[in-house]
Amino acid sequence: MAVKTFPEIIDIIKKSRPDWVNEAIKEHKRLNVHINGKHTAAYLEVIDNIENTKQLSLRQKFLTTNRHVFANISRPIDRLSNVRHGKTIRRWIKDIQANKYYTDPSGLVFFEWTQSETYPTIKSIKTIQNYESNGRTVEWVLFKPTEDTENKTKIYRFVDDKFDYTISEQGEVFTILEDQTYKNPFKKVPAIINSDIINSELTHSESPFELIVDLADHYLRTGTIKNINEFLHGYPIFWRYSTDCVVCKGTKYVDGKECTACNGTGKNLNKDITDSIEVTRPG
Repeated sequence: MAVKTFPEIIDIIKKSRPDWVNEAIKEHKRLNVHINGKHTAAYLEVIDNIENTKQLSLRQKFLTTNRHVFANISRPIDRLSNVRHGKTIRRWIKDIQANKYYTDPSGLVFFEWTQSETYPTIKSIKTIQNYESNGRTVEWVLFKPTEDTENKTKIYRFVDDKFDYTISEQGEVFTILEDQTYKNPFKKVPAIINSDIINSELTHSESPFELIVDLADHYLRTGTIKNINEFLHGYPIFWRYSTDCVVCKGTKYVDGKECTACNGTGKNLNKDITDSIEVTRPG
């Protein structure tokens, strides 16, 4: 049984986020951009030595996300009946958890509970400060604190196999809030890591799409460039060789006065589909 003493919990809190959590958050951001099309414009960066910020702004405005590339993948699992938001477990896994398997692999499916019900929730890696895993199960989890700026206090939630703690930090003083701390009825941390794929350094979980994220970056970058190219060159512009005005014969004047037909330019300003323009063959 994974149970932590209060001093051990305080030591975990003081260590702050480990590097693997920060790396997992960066991966989650990239995957969310490509798979769900979230915050795609903000994800694009200036291509050094190629474009300026105005050109980047155009790419951001007229981008096409990569969401359609990943849209057809889902693997529902058929189990029990209504578990959350009116969905069966099969629909909940298909519509909600499966997406997190792809986009937030180090996040958790965490079971919350009340006196009358137990239900699954999604805890994004962004909301987690640290946890210790054993395969896809969790030995303990420390959630990112909420802050009470008025009282200069941070509130942490720490869950192990025995307790669901609420701990306040004010200055250098840590206190268990007894009225918000409960025995863990599951006797285990009620969480499972979204992905069962472990990265090569064995630090955290990865998405099955991890290997193609760099390629997705390439598609997104080149796709936005092509979009701008279409806007610049996709609209035809009429042009023709200039010809002399048929009234003044290119002299700009008629009877000593400025030609009114060409406004004194000497050029034919009228477009007529019956006009024939002869182009001299290069010598």
